[in-house]
Amino acid sequence: MTTRDSDRPVSRSTQMAYRADWDLFTTWCHAANHAPLPATADTVAQFLREMPAAVATWRRRVTAINATHRLHGYPEPGKDEAVRHLIRTPPASQPPAVDPAVAAQAIRRLSTSGWTAGMFGRRDALLLTLRYQAGLSLAQLVGLTTDRIRIIDGAVELDLAPGRIARLETMDDPAVCPPCVWRRWQIILNAAAGYAAAWKLTELLTTPTDPADDHLCTSDAPEQLVRPVPVFMPIDRWGSLPLPLRPTTTRTAITLTTGHLAGTIPAHHVQLDSEVEQQTTAFGHEPESVEPVPPRPDYTQIHQAGLAARAAAVTQLRNVDADLDLVEQAVDELNRRLMELLS
Repeated sequence: MTTRDSDRPVSRSTQMAYRADWDLFTTWCHAANHAPLPATADTVAQFLREMPAAVATWRRRVTAINATHRLHGYPEPGKDEAVRHLIRTPPASQPPAVDPAVAAQAIRRLSTSGWTAGMFGRRDALLLTLRYQAGLSLAQLVGLTTDRIRIIDGAVELDLAPGRIARLETMDDPAVCPPCVWRRWQIILNAAAGYAAAWKLTELLTTPTDPADDHLCTSDAPEQLVRPVPVFMPIDRWGSLPLPLRPTTTRTAITLTTGHLAGTIPAHHVQLDSEVEQQTTAFGHEPESVEPVPPRPDYTQIHQAGLAARAAAVTQLRNVDADLDLVEQAVDELNRRLMELLS
């Protein structure tokens, strides 16, 4: 993608922005079960509404979508009057309206215990709660840190901006009670901020009863972290958080929030080693499923290929010193002749 709608050449930085915009649009389309190419005008309009941004950013995104469609010979959906009108009169920045019962059902489907299912489940439950109950935008979710969320008088309070506080009260059902949802994930965050080992996180997630059955909002609050960390972080397939701790991406937030509502996010099974399995059995709790840890990869062939490449490089570069000497002699001769001509 190298041109604007006017077919004028653009800078490299703008090209990179266009590629990022198109990647964001395709990610959103796949999460929302829409076709990115060709896309309809309604799809583009819905994308803009669910991805609040400055009007200039909206225009650039539509330009990227139009250019990609034009490149593949499709009509440009961003030229539809509905999309143009939306850009001229953007709505207030807020998440799409979702039936609270649908969001609550998605949260109840998530696991709160077990390795690694509990890691994903606790994080995603809070993500859905803050997105669809507190009304946080995707940018606010990604930028949220632990020093801006707390429990006061039994309710969750979010410091979104100077003078702007969002508050979520308790609910009867502990599975969807916002303070309980936050407290369950806060326990994991505190351990992660202390660089706890995987076995420690596994221990926190291995409980004799389902944490979603009891209210945690009435228990003593964990100590506040001295150093704030991102509330939402990426988790790899083995349940590990990134080091150093960093926030997840907007693209991941799109996929998770829309995917859980649609039921398209694959379930994360409980993975247990022999020691944890014995402890779990002792508690009388059967795991959802047992998924063996993948075997350690064999790097023998890669190592041998690397040695062979190194040996070939040594052979090819054996005479490089002599070749460089010849180049240097030729340069000296050219310099000498140039000085003769100048004199």
